[in-house]
Amino acid sequence: MVPASGEAVNGLMIDETYGVVALKVVLLGKLRWKAGAIRTLKSGFYVRCDVWVGLKKGVVGPVPLLGGPPCKVDI
Repeated sequence: MVPASGEAVNGLMIDETYGVVALKVVLLGKLRWKAGAIRTLKSGFYVRCDVWVGLKKGVVGPVPLLGGPPCKVDI
């Protein structure tokens, strides 16, 4: 169980009736790469995607990703 506000629970219930849920996925991390003998220092990265997933009541398991989301990537 995850604690959530009443507004969030009501919103998810409405999304469930439509069968689609909008999620914002944010990734933060550090990245280092190597090109031949050159190794770079670690640099931070930021990725943000607005994702739509299918949701059906009573179905357990993977959810389908609806479309290819545009993502913003900063390195």
